[in-house]
Amino acid sequence: MARFVFYDLEATGADVHYDRPLQFAAICTNEQLEPIEEPVVWYARHPDDVLSHPAAVMTTGLLPDTPALTEGMSEAELAEAISGLLNQPDTCAVGFNNLRFDAPMLRFLFWRTLKPPYEHEFSGGNSKFDILDVARAYRLLRPDGINWPRLETGYPSLKLTELAAANGLTHEQAHDALSDVQATLELARLFRDQNPRLFNYLLAARNKNHVREQVDKKPGHAFVHTTARIAADRGGGSVFVNLGQSGKNPNARLLWDARFDPAPWMALSPEALAERRFVKTPDDRVNDPNTMRLPVKELHINQVPAVFPLSILKEAAVCERMVIDREQVLAHIALIKAHLPEFAEKLHAAMALSEGQYPPAKRSEQALYAGFLDNREADTLAQWWRDWRGANHPAKAQQAITWLLGQDWQDARLPTLVAHFVARNYPQYLDERHQQQWQHYCREQLNPNGEISHPLDDESGLPRDIPHMRALAQHWLDTRPAQWTEQQLSLLKPYLEWLERRKAILSIR
Repeated sequence: MARFVFYDLEATGADVHYDRPLQFAAICTNEQLEPIEEPVVWYARHPDDVLSHPAAVMTTGLLPDTPALTEGMSEAELAEAISGLLNQPDTCAVGFNNLRFDAPMLRFLFWRTLKPPYEHEFSGGNSKFDILDVARAYRLLRPDGINWPRLETGYPSLKLTELAAANGLTHEQAHDALSDVQATLELARLFRDQNPRLFNYLLAARNKNHVREQVDKKPGHAFVHTTARIAADRGGGSVFVNLGQSGKNPNARLLWDARFDPAPWMALSPEALAERRFVKTPDDRVNDPNTMRLPVKELHINQVPAVFPLSILKEAAVCERMVIDREQVLAHIALIKAHLPEFAEKLHAAMALSEGQYPPAKRSEQALYAGFLDNREADTLAQWWRDWRGANHPAKAQQAITWLLGQDWQDARLPTLVAHFVARNYPQYLDERHQQQWQHYCREQLNPNGEISHPLDDESGLPRDIPHMRALAQHWLDTRPAQWTEQQLSLLKPYLEWLERRKAILSIR
């Protein structure tokens, strides 16, 4: 019998490669979505080598030195607890927007703590599921019986806080992990009760082989797909044509958005098509290859995509919500099929030309996607964790740490990853040399005496160091932006004080 773990993370920021989980909450249920265990809420100590973003502090209310964190688990203890919860057979990890935030953050958590980063998602019949994608599919296909909130501008909203409020669901404190979990669980029950058939259909997509059967029926197969790539006022979905495997990834498919006439694009060379791939366009409603982005996207069959048969277009209301002309879309599909081999080859060539070379991650902690570990070294790490669990005496613990640090790792990422893992989680077992190396590393990362090198209005590009975070927090404290409440802004002063203490601890004036 399947076991669902509804969970949520609150973190030091929104960058899954850099940021760290500070709070984890979960409610375990059976297939009927009835709780079968007591809820869990776990906190982790703020790491020494990263800084919380002031926006994250104001959003979550978690100051780095709040007692819940200072008295919390080490990152390794948190990873061990979460792994034990999720790595049970037939467990489905469920969240709200978890496939784009919480799930990758968990992978990086397990990577930093020397645990298998993907195993909990598929091993032993395990899977993952995202209620945000469920909400998007219901709003397009079966919206009756659910209140769908809109922003003051009239634009549709799929935010958890607003969906919960519009439907009278419990959500006492947004961005508190347990409160978010409770709201997500209640929302899942609402969707299931309103239309069990659609809910079960979406659940079936947890199996990538099931999805493959839906999208790979024949060359140029077309289907409806709901996705965050399509604007909410366009139904959050469109009709797509499958152009085959994308690149070398057997789980990826290249899709053409059939809202758009392929004819003018067919005349372009792969080089011209590649130039249009990343065009930033504010409006994709005008089919003009000279101004709009190339209307393709990738679908990953192992990421629980919501796909539906083309027959759903017989429902006029669905077409109206997607703002499409059914006959026009069918004509676009027919034109693509008539020129499928040549057009598909051009588009695949364009994708290859525009892939780009991404620079390697500067930190081993961020290098998860650089490749899988060799099986032998992965087995060595798994054995270390088994030995560590049995190290019930300080001498045995010291022996286990010394052994781990002394391994001759072949993967270039592991020496630094292992050294930082020990320093971050078990500093009491480090000798003086390793302690000094860790202190030096933290100084380099947090750059307490550095200069301001980036404009503060470029928040996403700001280095996460003490000078820039201090300047940004002070700027918000002075200007008091309207998107933050006074209660949230009141956290900036203690945050700035914490930054000063971090600077003092690093012994740099």
